[in-house]
Amino acid sequence: LVEGYAWVDRALVNSLKGADKLSSAALRQLGDSQSPPFAFVRLFPDLTAPSDKRRVRPVAEGTFQGDGPFLVPLSVLLPANQPEHNNVDDVTSLSHLNEPCLIRLIEARYASGQIYTRAG
Repeated sequence: LVEGYAWVDRALVNSLKGADKLSSAALRQLGDSQSPPFAFVRLFPDLTAPSDKRRVRPVAEGTFQGDGPFLVPLSVLLPANQPEHNNVDDVTSLSHLNEPCLIRLIEARYASGQIYTRAG
């Protein structure tokens, strides 16, 4: 994961300790305990960041959220599909198929009245 999009697992973020623990400002940008379990973020290339961290910024409804990019450990990131791939007919056509990607696809299809999908 270098640039593009990713999911931040909020449960893993809450379990971070020591130098990996996120600042309170970063935690606010990711949402509170009432938020969904995964936050959709944009990854930014950053040559100054440590090799085990990536610079991210939350995205909602196609716009950036919060104050600005911040660093998160790779251990809390899951790969995400490009936003334009959120309404495909066949889930096997997705580049990344993990829990948050599948949930986002189902939500988008449900919202557009397309409740059926194929898997293969």
